[in-house]
Amino acid sequence: MTGTIEKYLSQIMEVTHVPGIYAYRGQQDLCWPLHSAATRRLIERYGKDLLEDPEFPQLYINYHQETLIEPARTRGFGTDSGRRLSDLELLAKLQHFGAATGLLDFTWSPLVALWFACEDTKYDGKLLIVDTNVAGTVGWVSSNEEDQNLESAFSGAAGSPQFSYWEPTVTSDASVRILRQRSVFIIGRPLVPVGEEIIKEITIAKEDKQSLKKELATLDVQEDSLFQDIYGFAQASNRGDIPDRPSEQYGIRGNRYYQRGEYTEAMVAYSKAVELAPDVALTYLLRGNVYAASGRHREAIEDYDKAVARINQLHHSTQDAVYFNRGNSKAELADYEGALQDYSEAISLNPSHPQYYYNRGNTYADLYRFNEALLDYDQVGSRYSGNTAFNKGNTFLAMGRLSKALRCYQDAVAGGVDHVGINQNTWTLEQMLLLVDGLEYTVSAAPEAETGRMCLRFGVPEGDLIPGQGIERFLFFGRAGSVGNSGGPGLSGGEGFSSKPIIPVYVDVWNENGA
Repeated sequence: MTGTIEKYLSQIMEVTHVPGIYAYRGQQDLCWPLHSAATRRLIERYGKDLLEDPEFPQLYINYHQETLIEPARTRGFGTDSGRRLSDLELLAKLQHFGAATGLLDFTWSPLVALWFACEDTKYDGKLLIVDTNVAGTVGWVSSNEEDQNLESAFSGAAGSPQFSYWEPTVTSDASVRILRQRSVFIIGRPLVPVGEEIIKEITIAKEDKQSLKKELATLDVQEDSLFQDIYGFAQASNRGDIPDRPSEQYGIRGNRYYQRGEYTEAMVAYSKAVELAPDVALTYLLRGNVYAASGRHREAIEDYDKAVARINQLHHSTQDAVYFNRGNSKAELADYEGALQDYSEAISLNPSHPQYYYNRGNTYADLYRFNEALLDYDQVGSRYSGNTAFNKGNTFLAMGRLSKALRCYQDAVAGGVDHVGINQNTWTLEQMLLLVDGLEYTVSAAPEAETGRMCLRFGVPEGDLIPGQGIERFLFFGRAGSVGNSGGPGLSGGEGFSSKPIIPVYVDVWNENGA
């Protein structure tokens, strides 16, 4: 074999000299990214920023389900010789006849891939090479039907390979083409990661394309042998448009703005989505999060109320977030009883989230229900250990259980927590204990009339005269703030809330007359 083919086969051998199982893909334009036809269609509709949107994977699956699989099955294209095709088998059938699916066409034959790279002679093309035998990076889709359903193929479980390959069954209308092209599909989730360590590339010079195609034709690698008749539905689907969902477009736009912290723009986008589809619970949750992030908690609560009224629309993993976020806004407005109800509802729906107990514990402390606050702090575990130890210490302080308060502070410091509040409160409490050491004292914890802040008053019982001592004031850092809102599906949560004010603690040493 001589000429142009030999030139490129030599380059291919340099890449594939390491033992592996290699698949190839030819792209006629060197500048094209490795995107499936489905990805390109969605980008055309929603813009390139869609690829960074956390809802992109779900939108990708929805597109396949609603635009391809369901209509194709409705029209009777989902069977072969009386056998129901799996989702992937149906997509492969459509892919080979022109439908825009998420299956990336690869081939086991480098010659077939070279032919596809030469389709347009105006541009440099490229040959992509992937070793499908790399464990942990590339998975394999088995012949089991459960592995070939849409969700399993395109999303994958946590910790699963970054992408997978699948060889279609050759028992359908497309079998001749599949065999001739030695087809294998690469399936991203939804994108295939790029980079020389995973995908190798060889540039196909545009000036070589004509001669390369002629040489390939002598080996019967040409259009007549690679392609058969066109399947009508696949072409019709490729020409058709994605179902128009303007509210969904505004929702995605709102997500982008929210992730960037552009809350005014996010609010406008979500409001437009609400206007176009006023009965969608998720949109109210997302807009409520934007209001909360902007400090507009009354409006946030109004939106959370609407999400709660439609709570059954939401996946169970999102329902608790609505109550938790509404509880946060109520707590910020000092509606502590209302916040407690919402936090408790969130815990009943999902008792495994430590931040729910942490925020409810803070709210119990705000209501001076200290024993209940301590019970919740004990449920938090290690995730917020520094802040939890700090807040527990302050709770014991408010109860007059000074040794326990000091132990909480000291344990946190010994555990490596470098928190200015813990360090300061530890030192302050040690100094205060020196003053009252060996003396009996009484403690009261109530809002200070003038400032609304909690204060403690220690007093030596009447008759225990300590000459030269009177009222001394100690200042403790208030509790650490609550955890911020949960985000929507795939979205980051809100920032945490501010800490509480300084706690003034008064040591009032009485004289013998009680004056």
